[in-house]
This record gives sequence, structure tokens and C-alpha cells, in this order.
Amino acid sequence: MKPLLTIVTITKDDPTGLFKTVKSTKWLRNKYPIVHIIIDSSADTAKKNQQLSESYHLRYIHQPPAGIYGAMNLGLSQVTTDWVWFLNGGDTLHPQFPTDLLITQLSQTHADGCIYQIESNGEVQAWPSLSDMLPFPSLWIPHPSAIIRAPTLKRLSGFDTRYSIAADGDLWYRLIYSGAKLDLINIPLTQFSPGGASSQSARTSAEVFRFLRRHWFTLLKWWLGKGLTLYRIPKHFYAQSKA
Repeated sequence: MKPLLTIVTITKDDPTGLFKTVKSTKWLRNKYPIVHIIIDSSADTAKKNQQLSESYHLRYIHQPPAGIYGAMNLGLSQVTTDWVWFLNGGDTLHPQFPTDLLITQLSQTHADGCIYQIESNGEVQAWPSLSDMLPFPSLWIPHPSAIIRAPTLKRLSGFDTRYSIAADGDLWYRLIYSGAKLDLINIPLTQFSPGGASSQSARTSAEVFRFLRRHWFTLLKWWLGKGLTLYRIPKHFYAQSKA
């Protein structure tokens, strides 16, 4: 059976976190044809990480430090399956996630991406509806909670490495405005390990402003389009009442 999903894990000098991640996905990989790729930018622990990856029969790639999104793009370039899931080193597959449902959904859905919930510090993050996410990039979906079609990501050229934090937001902006079809599933997929770069609010805010400056024209068109829709609704019903 052809593998359906590739898990890409980025790690750097964190063998303990990497062990948690690959251990959590072991039973999923044993049950289904799933590929797991490790992109490692470690220096001192690279040999240990490679040995760990080989012991779990994972594909291991060492890359000199190029930032997390550069590493994710390298991982994406190696994906040959229909779907890809970026699971950070230290994050884990939720132990109560119904994997049979996952395989059924990925096999049958016509969506370009599936968005799940994440659990962090014992709390489950519930996402708003997609319409409520627009156009604000501060509501972006973190990559560990989403499984996306690899050809769709490749068509959009993957993650923008000009961002060090907000590339997730930029990607979701491009996904949604490209007309991608997305499924929202209110089941926790990932146990998220907080404390990464995205939790640094000052840096995140600065990159959000960069994002807004870069995409201001499209965002303006979105707002104007919404206003035009609101104008047309009463006009439509008024015309019907006169017919």
C-alpha cells in the first residue's frame, strides 16, 4: 500500500524532545503506511539523533542550521505522499486521537487541508470558524495542528523563510485566499510543547505588522468585498419585494 501521510519533524539539540515525538508516533506508523522524516540541525547531538531515528526506522536528514522554516521546506521537498504533517520535536501525537478516523478522512476528503485542535498545558485550543479567522493573521493555525496536501503546499512554494515566526500565518493567509478547501475537526491531534519562538509575543507582533504591510492591498480588497456584499443583500431583497 502506498504511504498516505508523511510526518516531518524538525529538531535541533533536543534529543529528549525528539525521542518523545518519535515514540508517540510509533504505534501509528506500525499500524499504517506512514513515513516519518527527521530534519536535524543539531551539532553536538546529531549522531545521537541519527541513531535514534534509525532505531525507529525513520528517514534522517542532517541540515546545517537554516531556521525552522528553511528546515520545513527541505522536509516538504522530500515528501512524496499526498499529505504532510509538520510535528515539532517535543510535540506528540495526542494519545486519545482516533487514528482510524484520521486514515479514513485523509483517504476520502476532498479538502486541501484538515485543521485539528491542539492541547497545551492540559487545555484544548478550539479554533473559530474559518470566516472568523479572516483577515486577521494573529489567528493563524500552528502547523502541528494541521495536515495539508503536499501538492497544495508545493504549489504555494511552502513557507516564506523571510519570517522567523509568522510564516505559519503567512501560509494560512495564502492558503485561504488561494481558495483552498479546508476541514475543521474539533478533535485534539497534537499535544503541543509551549515555549518556542511563536510564544515570544513582542517578536510575533513585529512580524504580524510586517505581514500586514506586505499584504495590505489584498486585505483592503477583502474588507471592501465584505462591504459590497452587505450592500447587495438588502438591495437584492428590496428588488425581489418589488417584483
